[in-house]
Amino acid sequence: MDLVKKFLNAEFIRFLLTGVLNTAFGYGLYALSYYITGHEGVALAIDYVIGAFFNYKSYSLLVFSQYNKKRFIMFCLVYVFTYLLNYLIVFLLMNKLTLNAYVSQLVALTICPLVLFVLLKKYVFLHEETDKELQDTL
Repeated sequence: MDLVKKFLNAEFIRFLLTGVLNTAFGYGLYALSYYITGHEGVALAIDYVIGAFFNYKSYSLLVFSQYNKKRFIMFCLVYVFTYLLNYLIVFLLMNKLTLNAYVSQLVALTICPLVLFVLLKKYVFLHEETDKELQDTL
């Protein structure tokens, strides 16, 4: 029950709502990029590179209320990890279950945002007492 309470707080609800915006933006980029290139890896890379700027700004301001340019480096590292996870999921779904690229990405979008929230919360948008440690390492 404590785990449910932990996730169903105002911050997580804001993350979900902002995630809808970011997902619509990112999926639109992915679909357009895949339509143009015909390659899911290239489409995901375009989605993640352009989306990283949009998503960092939206998550910083709308969810965590902690916009700081120095955090963008760690944000990008988290995004690289989630890109690799996303690509692995899409690759496996396309090659093992023979789903198409569009459906495979929709399935990945049910897993990756949850991983992203945990990683952003733990490593990017830290509490004030750990901000000093972040500044010392940068």
